[in-house]
Amino acid sequence: MIPRSIFTARVTFTVAAMCVMSLVVAPRANAGAMSSCEMPVAFEGAEVNVVVLPYFQSGSSPRELNGLGSQLALLVKLETLYGALAYDHWGVILLTGSKQACDPDRIAKELLSQIHPSGRLLVVWGKLYQQDEDVYAQTFAKSYRKRLPPERVAPPEVVFQVGGKTFQGRITDQQFAFPPEQLPIKVMDAIAANFARAAYIYDQPNLSAPKHRLPLEEFRKCDKCPDALAFTVEDQTDDWIHVRPKQGRDGYLLAHVEQGISLNEQMPEVGFVKGLMGFLRYAESLSETKTPWMSAGMQVAQQSLTEYAKRGQADEEPETKALALQLSGILQFARKRDASSEQFDTAYELVPYNADARNLAAMFRLYRDYSSSGKNIRARDTANDFIAAVALGPRNVLVLGNLESFYELLQSQTMQDKISPGTAIATDEIEAQLGKLRAIIQRLGENPAPVGD
Repeated sequence: MIPRSIFTARVTFTVAAMCVMSLVVAPRANAGAMSSCEMPVAFEGAEVNVVVLPYFQSGSSPRELNGLGSQLALLVKLETLYGALAYDHWGVILLTGSKQACDPDRIAKELLSQIHPSGRLLVVWGKLYQQDEDVYAQTFAKSYRKRLPPERVAPPEVVFQVGGKTFQGRITDQQFAFPPEQLPIKVMDAIAANFARAAYIYDQPNLSAPKHRLPLEEFRKCDKCPDALAFTVEDQTDDWIHVRPKQGRDGYLLAHVEQGISLNEQMPEVGFVKGLMGFLRYAESLSETKTPWMSAGMQVAQQSLTEYAKRGQADEEPETKALALQLSGILQFARKRDASSEQFDTAYELVPYNADARNLAAMFRLYRDYSSSGKNIRARDTANDFIAAVALGPRNVLVLGNLESFYELLQSQTMQDKISPGTAIATDEIEAQLGKLRAIIQRLGENPAPVGD
């Protein structure tokens, strides 16, 4: 584990097989690490660590696909690094090794012990398989949060007040599955060619400059390498990142490669990962006063998630599209207090069986109506929205709490000027419902259902 005192980096990039190459972006920073799937590493001081694992072959295939999977993982990693320079205080780690050693759940369990409490971890992995004559790549991701010692459940992703009452919501899942992407022969050839360009440190930011190969093959051949290659990132020039090794002369990494293939076009999930990374980076600060740097980073993350949701391929995985809509909507709300309830309604329509999706839709519709001038709240309909969320998750204490908050809000004097005529709920009915709710919440409060990591 790397002590927090030595991590002042904005970005850390680690390539590892049985060893690691680390790259740190910061005004002034140095960090070193040694890791692999056998010995994974995370950066304790980073607010979010992103770990990219190899894409492994699944099932039989006439061609061997694991080599392609290692090449693809490096390009995904570099594209993630390039796109995420809008953020700060994060580490990005690429691990290589055997399929057994690179099990995502095992990697996550080990790395959660290394990061600081409330730190975020995002693990990305994938599989390659052949169907008839076509090869496909499918990407998966899962996010984690290391809980603070007193916490029994993870905190919600969004909290706001309406009329002095608190409403809380969380996204529908922390695991993401993306639609399989076909890799025609020309795309596989482009992946191999771009990997060959990206696997060097260049003396100048151009492909014709003298270059020095990253010793990735040597890393794969050793069980326990004694040293790591560490770099700090000094600046960015177009598609190139200027790196300064801990020992040796400066050089340039080609972080954004599009010859023959645009990775963002071929694999839209790379854009989703970029947006999710930004969301996780600023998740703990969404309700706080934001610096211009934070606001700019949140805007980049929001745009990436919005663009993913608009792509036709996203329809193939409705759960992940719903998450993209929810994450981008929460970021928009955090930035502008703009209650764009329509995208939360759309997310719920994609996953109509999910209590958290119905709860978010109800929350943001209430916020929109309450914030508008005039009598816009249809009290009975809004209560039914929250009741429907409770019906989908009868043990979801957070959703139950929102229904309780809404009934309490209906009792306030200021609310009377907001309720549409003919939609009010009688006082005795409100009292009866509150009594039932509080009894249920009290019983469930003793043993809340675990939610997230």
